[in-house]
Amino acid sequence: MTIDMSKANTNFSSQPLLQIDLSAVVRNYQALAKRAGSAKVGASVKADAYGIGAERIGRVLFDQGCRTFFVAHALEGAALRRATSDQAEIYVFSGPTPGDYPLFFGENLKPVLNSKAQADLWNEVSQGRHNHPPAAALHFDTGINRLGIPEDEQAYFLTQPYQFDIDLVLSHLACSALPDHELNAAQLARFQEIAKNYPDIRKSLANTGG
Repeated sequence: MTIDMSKANTNFSSQPLLQIDLSAVVRNYQALAKRAGSAKVGASVKADAYGIGAERIGRVLFDQGCRTFFVAHALEGAALRRATSDQAEIYVFSGPTPGDYPLFFGENLKPVLNSKAQADLWNEVSQGRHNHPPAAALHFDTGINRLGIPEDEQAYFLTQPYQFDIDLVLSHLACSALPDHELNAAQLARFQEIAKNYPDIRKSLANTGG
């Protein structure tokens, strides 16, 4: 096969080029928000929104009414805060680390707590704060076996008088791309049992793809 390069785009390059249609991002968000009904749709924009630009995507989604975002670590959260608004609710999946405390408190980032150790750490640093510390999310492992509060630590969280608020309870689906996989039902049942202990707190059982 012969390619006539004289007819090629003048911007032709040997390097790959990814073009992002922001109007498609908007349509996708609007479709999900409509389908969600009274539930809120949050956006996972970790790893620079999977390489397509977290700050730009964050601004576009914020302008469409999205107020809840998830990032991988505190530096991503700080950049997203500057790109969006003080009204954006930004959760950090990796949880708190001592070197990032100034970012969590200065940028009002919410840690996702994945273990007893992380919860105790956040509780300790929250004590004595004159301003109310950011609320946190509890991430329970219901079967992915990769990240989240393990089953043998989950009862601990029902007995602790933490100095911070908990405003989200979540878990991560392991096999949602396979709708008929038996683990989906098992994780849902497990999450529903956990959720009974947090009746007035928002819940999320999903993965990045939905």
